[in-house]
Amino acid sequence: ITRAPLAVVAANQTKVYGEANPVLTGTLTGVLNGDAITGAYTTLATATSNVGGYPIVADFNAAPEVLANYTATPTRTNGTLTITRAPLAVAANNQTKIYGAVNPSFTGTLTGVKNGDAITGTYTTTATQTSNVGTYAIVADVNATAAILANYTLTKTNGTLTITPQTGNPVASTYYTGSSFFWTTGPNSSTATLNLVATLKDDPNYTGGDIRTAKVSFYINNNGTMVPITGAQNLPVGLVNPGDITVGTAAANVQYNIGSSTTILNIAVVVTGNYKTVALPEDKPVTVAIPTPGGLIAGGSTFDEIPATAGYIKGTSNFAFFVQYNKSLTNPQGRVEMTVFSKYDRNGNLTANTHTYKLKSTAISVLSTTNPTAQFSSKANLSEIVNGVSQSIEGNCSMQLNMYDGKGNLAVTTDKVDRLAITVYRSNGGIWYSSNWDGTKTILRDVNPLDEVTVGGAPASTTTVAARSTTQPVLAVVTTVKGEVASNLLEVYPNPLAYQGTIHFHTQKGGKAQVYLYNQLGALVATLYNAEVEGGQDYYLPLSRGDMAEGVYTCRLITNGKAENKRITIVR
Repeated sequence: ITRAPLAVVAANQTKVYGEANPVLTGTLTGVLNGDAITGAYTTLATATSNVGGYPIVADFNAAPEVLANYTATPTRTNGTLTITRAPLAVAANNQTKIYGAVNPSFTGTLTGVKNGDAITGTYTTTATQTSNVGTYAIVADVNATAAILANYTLTKTNGTLTITPQTGNPVASTYYTGSSFFWTTGPNSSTATLNLVATLKDDPNYTGGDIRTAKVSFYINNNGTMVPITGAQNLPVGLVNPGDITVGTAAANVQYNIGSSTTILNIAVVVTGNYKTVALPEDKPVTVAIPTPGGLIAGGSTFDEIPATAGYIKGTSNFAFFVQYNKSLTNPQGRVEMTVFSKYDRNGNLTANTHTYKLKSTAISVLSTTNPTAQFSSKANLSEIVNGVSQSIEGNCSMQLNMYDGKGNLAVTTDKVDRLAITVYRSNGGIWYSSNWDGTKTILRDVNPLDEVTVGGAPASTTTVAARSTTQPVLAVVTTVKGEVASNLLEVYPNPLAYQGTIHFHTQKGGKAQVYLYNQLGALVATLYNAEVEGGQDYYLPLSRGDMAEGVYTCRLITNGKAENKRITIVR
């Protein structure tokens, strides 16, 4: 009996780096008679072995006396264990920062590291603290030796750093810091040159910003519809003080046509570029007035909370107003608008937040002008702007304005400043807002020298207009014009007149004087005086209601080429 042939062959196998060895297998041929012979397959490769090929050694597992029945040198064929690269992935997380802020700590995910290999993720970007608004790649990579990385197939996924605009804060209560009042070029013109100015500063929490990278655009806010002002869009911002890149201004001179009548424009400022507007940009009301002779008031400015604002919603305010009598001199028309920025809620409680309140005149009851002073009163509505939405608080409030027009007024020889007092009363008692409370009442307060309030309706450069012929409607006659020294006096009392009244007048110079009475259609009703007068002498004329119909009349004094008008209301 001769030896039988016996052979063992190890199967080739594969594994990924870092994985445990698979179960090694092979084929065993030639075993006879159920002899206790099995194949044995071993390798020197381990879970930590590097990428490469490793022999799988084939052998037999059997007793020597069993193997003695087989070929003295049985066939052993080795296999190969191939270790392939393991997948390794690094991905950078997307991140966001505000313009001017330091870069955040970049993070990401690193997956597929085997055997505790010394591999870490790295995340870098070219963006710096001063980089402009935009998106920048966050480059993902790994930090490891070449020998370690040879065991991996690396996949890199970059992230994005998004730089968002920084809030450009208004330096004042609003971005708009230009004048609150403008005249058109003349009484027959509806075009004014608006000098629009905005001042803003960066957020002190972000030290890498440069306010010069902001852009400013001016708009008219028409009840929520933003209308861009031509010639005032995407304006560059320059520094206020050289070397201080945190505060800047933008300005533009534009021609603006207001149409046929004086108006109040709500100037809104939108900040773009590396900066953005605060969440709730506040508008600044600006009055653009057509120089109009006679009884009107106009102006605009800003009052700080200090020294003595008072009321439930006391605080910083800005305002604009224009009110004049209609062509028939029967009713005052126009409006007053105010914005109050207060730390107090509508119940008068001090809070940590600033509340924005809007006050608008409604039904005007009184407009009385006696150069250089004027009084105005009306009903008003109060609302609060909450998250950009107007919430009505109270209607039927009472608004009172008193003003003194000294700046540029040739009728004033001393005390050439403008002053204003504003009071808004609550309909249920108390005061919503007082611009300057002395403990008992609201008193006049100086207006910012850059702003203006005016009584009479024309700038100082306006020339005196001569009285027209008595055959023309009296409503076309110019009375007191700002710039003319109002030396003559004409007053009527009582007014309204129910039965008997008195007309009191005097003139600075002697000469011929006429006093006429006209109805509201401009028709002459009566000649009350037509004779010589002495300068500085007081004259008193009786006035009886007689058969005059109820309504508004105009009493007119003419002397030395000048005219004065007073309205008289006849009641029954």
